[in-house]
Amino acid sequence: MTIFLSGYIIMLSTRLLFDEFGNPHVCVDEDLRRRIEAKLVRSYFHLMLCE
Repeated sequence: MTIFLSGYIIMLSTRLLFDEFGNPHVCVDEDLRRRIEAKLVRSYFHLMLCE
């Protein structure tokens, strides 16, 4: 399930960081990505159990 949404989850967990010279860098916040995936899986299983 998360395979289909992985691109969207990565987009949601993308952060714009700046180095010491002020140059912007786009990075994926792995902690946030894992939390989003876990919440998605929890919601999916909760939905399946309530049916």
